[in-house]
Amino acid sequence: MRELLMDYLAVPDPERFGNLPMSNDNTHVTCVHTKRKHFAKNGFYASDPEFIRNALNFINTKHENIYTKNKKIVIFGDEPIFMSNIFNDSAHSMERHTKTNHYVSINNAKDDLIYSKSNCNTVLISAPLSTFGFWLGYLSKGNNVYYMNVTHENKEFYESSGFVTDNYFPPHWVALDFASNKIKTVVKSFKKMGE
Repeated sequence: MRELLMDYLAVPDPERFGNLPMSNDNTHVTCVHTKRKHFAKNGFYASDPEFIRNALNFINTKHENIYTKNKKIVIFGDEPIFMSNIFNDSAHSMERHTKTNHYVSINNAKDDLIYSKSNCNTVLISAPLSTFGFWLGYLSKGNNVYYMNVTHENKEFYESSGFVTDNYFPPHWVALDFASNKIKTVVKSFKKMGE
């Protein structure tokens, strides 16, 4: 149903996206979804800048073919200050005359989904329980999605509840996690819950 759902999204109007980069033959756009406010308050895993930066390093090593392209990163989420601090040279989507590779969308959610449909070659979901993050990835141009392993902080709870990752995330999406509590290198999570 992915293609059918994508047809319901409006035709992209680049003027609505501000200065966000457009994906084309020369530009590869990686979109990063973040979620903090309500997640941190309610005990869910909230986006972590260290995970985001290390996950982007992991993704870049898996997609060597994009090295010949201009690589741009667009960050989406609910806290513009947090998003801007992930990369020191980030520019907000409504700033003019910027020269950077890191952008922060301050557009509305509807426009973010339309942007993803036309421009997100790769998506990183850094807060795996976010429904908006799911839709940003599911409706993305590239349908090439990486996400923080949902069981990262509370594996025992998910194991005891019978949670099956493939019931929530499409099987071709790639689960990522830190190598260990002490080693913050990001690696692929080889075992999904329910397998």
